Amino acid sequence: MASLPDFFLINPTAWNFIVWDRFNVPRNYTFAPTKLQKHEGIDLRATDDHNNPVTVFAAQRGIVDKVGYSAGGYGNYVRIVHKWGDQTYVTWYGHLSSTTALAGQFVLAGQKIGIAGTTGFSTGVHLHLTLQHIGHGLSNYVVADVVDPEPYFRLDGGPEFEEAWFVNDITIPDGTKLTPGETFVKTWQIRNTGTTTWTNQYTLGHAGDEKMGAADAISVITDQVRPGQLTNVSVNFIAPTTPGKHVTTWMMCNAANDPF
Repeated sequence: MASLPDFFLINPTAWNFIVWDRFNVPRNYTFAPTKLQKHEGIDLRATDDHNNPVTVFAAQRGIVDKVGYSAGGYGNYVRIVHKWGDQTYVTWYGHLSSTTALAGQFVLAGQKIGIAGTTGFSTGVHLHLTLQHIGHGLSNYVVADVVDPEPYFRLDGGPEFEEAWFVNDITIPDGTKLTPGETFVKTWQIRNTGTTTWTNQYTLGHAGDEKMGAADAISVITDQVRPGQLTNVSVNFIAPTTPGKHVTTWMMCNAANDPF
């Protein structure tokens, strides 16, 4: 479970997953006449049985890159960047009546980002979803690097996975000059970006380069850290006696001691 699964999406609407209009069907994009006149995403039903707009969720965890408005295109929209291993995916959620996400915000898969609507170049309430696979998608669509989102959906909610993102150096930023033999405490701020809750059985383990006098593994979780939450982790080090640049690499480890 420690390894990252293939990229996947979950249902981004508070309703059954129903595709009203599929990828690549013909379009008449009068606002973009030089682009391919093909649907660059999919349209999903986003109304309940009483025809009321439903809540829209992030289809995968990531960072909200932009919250904007385009009168000739997506109307009110939210764009989320999903770093996934060494790949980058981007989702766009268009025609929203209102948005609740903020630019720069980390969101979990399934977290509310807005309410469906029919703003912009739209007829009737629905959710338009575009998926980009940066550097690997199709060209000359109204959005670059697009791929068909439909095969990426996991309607079972997808697999659990464990993941940690570095957020910030709290103490001893990279490049800090230290006296040889000096003891110091390096503290990192990290975020639980996976789907599991970290417990006190999770550790921070030495994964490579120099240990700098530290232990192989350190218990760093004193309380539960739920998905999306931030926590600080610290290691006691001794500065090497040899002058120069020194590097140490650490990774979180789960209760089975699998690094992630």
